[in-house]
Amino acid sequence: MHATEGSVETVSLGTKHPSKPLLWTENWTAQVFGDPPSQRLADDLAFSVARFFSKIGTLVNYYMGTNFGRTGAAFVMTRYYDEAPLDEYGLYKEPKCGHLRDLHHVLRLSRKDAQVKFRGVEYFLPRHSVRSAHAVKLAKKFVFQNAMDLKAGINHLALLFLTVGMPDSGAGLEKKYSGIDEVMIQGLNTGTLDLTVNGWGHEVGLSGEKLGIHSEEGSSCVQWQRLKRYFDAPTGNDPVALDMSSMGNGLVWINGECIWRYWVSYLSPLGQPSQSVYHIPQAFLRLKNNLMVMFEEHGGRLGDISIVTVKRDNICIFVSEYHPAHIKSWARQDSQIRVIAIDVKPSATLKCPEKKVINQIVFASFGSLMGVCGNFTVGNCHTPQAKILVEKLCLGKRSCTLPVSHQAYGTDLNCPGTTGTLAVKAKCSRRNAKANPSR
Repeated sequence: MHATEGSVETVSLGTKHPSKPLLWTENWTAQVFGDPPSQRLADDLAFSVARFFSKIGTLVNYYMGTNFGRTGAAFVMTRYYDEAPLDEYGLYKEPKCGHLRDLHHVLRLSRKDAQVKFRGVEYFLPRHSVRSAHAVKLAKKFVFQNAMDLKAGINHLALLFLTVGMPDSGAGLEKKYSGIDEVMIQGLNTGTLDLTVNGWGHEVGLSGEKLGIHSEEGSSCVQWQRLKRYFDAPTGNDPVALDMSSMGNGLVWINGECIWRYWVSYLSPLGQPSQSVYHIPQAFLRLKNNLMVMFEEHGGRLGDISIVTVKRDNICIFVSEYHPAHIKSWARQDSQIRVIAIDVKPSATLKCPEKKVINQIVFASFGSLMGVCGNFTVGNCHTPQAKILVEKLCLGKRSCTLPVSHQAYGTDLNCPGTTGTLAVKAKCSRRNAKANPSR
């Protein structure tokens, strides 16, 4: 690919050799850098992927990334990219996930499977594979100055420092340096004393890590006061996370696994930490007596750390009667794409996660709508009949399919400015929860 800096859709697509596959290795589903990351519309993302495959594209990687332990790159937070169709908790990021799922269904209709022979072995390649990828490209340098008291004669100077990630990308990687670069003592009668090449002795790692004090066995080697706790895992299968808003800067181990470095004391230009809630993979947890060990550099309020579960209980739809029917209304038959649905008209489907049902219709309207999920607003064409019909068809069910037409909701097709759009926001809850219709 003849690529320059920037996204793929801003450059000419092509390969130097027509026999080589065309790969989109990093499809940024949002702007990576900045606080907060700028969002990218799902339809814009899907359009760019469709255009890529129309240019004989072979594979697209949706960019994502989470760094556990010490695997993060320089000055990159643990959740350094969480705008992919599948988020860091393994949950669907809507509407991106659903929109792209439908797109790839379209691509499967338009392409055939392939049988490839590689090094004497036959391989079956499914149509249009989709993968995930991650990478980081950031490094910074700073100067630390502090007053010190010196005595006559020999003075011993020891420096304790931690690198916030390591360089892992870019040209000349083998020449990049991490850690302390220069050490100088200023203000002496004889001028500045350069200690950079003064025969330093280096001890890599922390003594606590070498003693294994973050593990069950090694934790008895030291006297603990505040930064060692036991906790039970929350019930259920929802992803688990720690809210670290009350802490400063350090590392956390869960049952001996270093899961992330947190830095909530460093505020972004918006005056907020870039990340304050940190995911604990279920594979690291036990039902009872999970050991949490922290190395905190700045101090904080350990008692205010909270264990939370992550849910995706707010679901939305935004569909116009001018949209085409669902892609599954067509199928490939005898090398032809044929209509298989009885009624080829647009429809809208709400669907809750497993073991949950639609408990409340927060918003429903048909006509001219604006906004995004969680912030829908009605225009000049609106009907209260929409909410009544949606509650009738959806409350108490895990999923429901809604008509998208002005006849179904009793609206005036000739209303000035109408877009014939249905927008719904619903809440999901456990099956045993009492339904709560909106009034």
